[in-house]
Amino acid sequence: MISATQIKRYGVVAGVTCLVAVTDLVTKRWAETELATEDHLIPIHQGDFPQAKTVQELARSRFPDLEDADLNGQVYCLREIPAFSKETLVQDALSDAVSPLGFFVFDRGDTRGFARKVFLVSFQRDVERDTARREFDRVLKMRLAQFLKEKLSHLDEDDIEKTLKGGVFPIRSQDILVNPDSSVVNGAIYLLASRTVTLIPNHLDFSYVENPAGAWGLLSGVDETTRKNVFFALSVVAIIAVLVLLVRPPGTDIWSLASLGMIMGGAIGNVVDRLTLGYVVDFIHMYWGNYHWPKYNVADIGITVGVVILFLISTFQKKKPRQEQNA
Repeated sequence: MISATQIKRYGVVAGVTCLVAVTDLVTKRWAETELATEDHLIPIHQGDFPQAKTVQELARSRFPDLEDADLNGQVYCLREIPAFSKETLVQDALSDAVSPLGFFVFDRGDTRGFARKVFLVSFQRDVERDTARREFDRVLKMRLAQFLKEKLSHLDEDDIEKTLKGGVFPIRSQDILVNPDSSVVNGAIYLLASRTVTLIPNHLDFSYVENPAGAWGLLSGVDETTRKNVFFALSVVAIIAVLVLLVRPPGTDIWSLASLGMIMGGAIGNVVDRLTLGYVVDFIHMYWGNYHWPKYNVADIGITVGVVILFLISTFQKKKPRQEQNA
């Protein structure tokens, strides 16, 4: 029978676990819709701000903190929403594009979320031109649904069908970067390609990045399926280890129990991202001058702080008996 002490112990760990995991997932979803990069763009709908006359006014109607550098050469205009079927070929979808590069893609056709810039071919310096050309020709002959499945492996068949119906925009000549001072186009969707949130100038900000590898690029050279399986296994091992420690905790004080919850909550937060997206969203960016610490998230903070607390408690408990014995 579970005692009142055990119930209290499990309650503390469960509470901290939920707090860390939920905070992590909520802040990651916030980062997805509030932070922008060249490959991860935020949509701004003209219809939401009908009073705006110029692109600059429109963008600042949603994000008043935008600097000129966030707007100059950083805003795209999508004038219409095409619809494609599963049978549409990539080359047909790009038939009116000049020097086609790829697509702006809204996952599941959700134009209120965020857009990805998905290129036909990944540009790498070490890839020969002939090899890149063959890959380019291969992709053009693919069905668009197959192309999306290959590029965005986190989408299932239903997701791809929804995406095709209103979430795929060919990158073409009329989707050029627009001047911030130009007049807005009625009904258009504008994509913002740059936005960070500065907390401490020159030291701390929020900026978006997708991390398919681990900390410091761990397993960056491994294929996606293997990488996902490895990180899933590591997360499961971490959670099992915490459960084992919960049965025999290093201490029964609040800090020992809270540290276990931090580790478990962080592991759950990151494994949810890896299972649903294939990568982890990082956005906390610390830097000093030219030194930049790798970006991280709330889950990473929970795991790190939890491990440090456990280490300190274990070290202190090992030293204490020795001191008592010497006395």
